[in-house]
Amino acid sequence: MNELLGALEKLENVHFVFTVPNADTDGRNLFKMIEKFFIKQSKLEGLYFTRTTPVSFLS
Repeated sequence: MNELLGALEKLENVHFVFTVPNADTDGRNLFKMIEKFFIKQSKLEGLYFTRTTPVSFLS
């Protein structure tokens, strides 16, 4: 995950979406990493969702 987030920091003019992983221990750790990334990287355009349905994800 650190490698992915590090690569995203280097991109410009890119929009992206994260869906938060499962609520198990590793999933919560990944969620914290994603949340910190969004707080730190205000220049990037992206969204993260903590809960979504298949219909809302595809729309």
